[in-house]
Amino acid sequence: MWMHRLATSGTARTCCALAMGIAAAACGDGSTTTKPPLVDERIIAFTSDSDNAPQSGGDGTGGSSIFVMHADGTHKSRLTSPHFLDANPSWSPDGSSITFESSRTPAGIWIMNADGSNQRPLLTDAAFESPTELRWSPDGHVVAFNAYVNDISNVRVIVIANTDGTHAHRLTTNATGEQWPSWSPDGSHIAYMAIAGPIGYSIFVSSANGSAQQQLTFAADGYPAWSPDGAQIAFVNFDDSFHPQIFVVKADGSDRRALSTGGINADPAWSPDGQQLAFDRNANDSVSSSPREIFRMNADGSDARAITSFGSVPGAFGSAWAPAWKPTP
Repeated sequence: MWMHRLATSGTARTCCALAMGIAAAACGDGSTTTKPPLVDERIIAFTSDSDNAPQSGGDGTGGSSIFVMHADGTHKSRLTSPHFLDANPSWSPDGSSITFESSRTPAGIWIMNADGSNQRPLLTDAAFESPTELRWSPDGHVVAFNAYVNDISNVRVIVIANTDGTHAHRLTTNATGEQWPSWSPDGSHIAYMAIAGPIGYSIFVSSANGSAQQQLTFAADGYPAWSPDGAQIAFVNFDDSFHPQIFVVKADGSDRRALSTGGINADPAWSPDGQQLAFDRNANDSVSSSPREIFRMNADGSDARAITSFGSVPGAFGSAWAPAWKPTP
């Protein structure tokens, strides 16, 4: 179930069968109570296939685009063409640039200005095999991303490189399928998901040079996101593979707890102040193919609500996923 996300960016994800969907009608606690309106002009970038319908300027072939919106769900704007598979945006630390995965030629990771201008390739198949999931170090000097390596068949690893792709090297030498890097706020450590025996993926942490690797969680967990204060790591738990939930754990592995309830949840992303999390959820709790939407909730799991509603647009493809908050220096 959780393979579809990178499939939409033109790259097959090698993760297990985790459910990656997102949101729409119901709140995290299943409540139908009307919530007071949000007013939040901070910016969230995200992926959507909703604007690929012919009446929206797309060709109807199933492309996806990078969008931005205010964090209250208003002022949505498409930044990339609906004619490609563009997905998984990531902001540079100063908020001036956005990287994203693209099926365009050459395929790989592209970069653009925050307003969508000057779109150009950054890390492509010419240098790395299927680069994905790029994340900037807090100082903006290096990046971590995933790629296949020639000496290990069908296994993705985390690669560390300068922002132009030079001086690239593997984070660790373990053939355990490391994916989804997330930097600690001080840049000293990287959290990631890696295969941990029969349970599949769990959360690991190592120093930024790959040393001192340790397993942080001991359950079926993935997609870590380090909090801005460095105290916590949010992640997705797949113990119930049909209804994965957003969890959080302290950076030392203690105080593990669930934040979301119900739905099929994925892609947790912290607000710059650490007070909220954006994430994905399927509109229908029991149907993994139902439309996905961007939700947000407070850091304690309260006040979960949808901030997109693409699934309700007639004639649109109806999904949104992979939220990324713009940094606020």
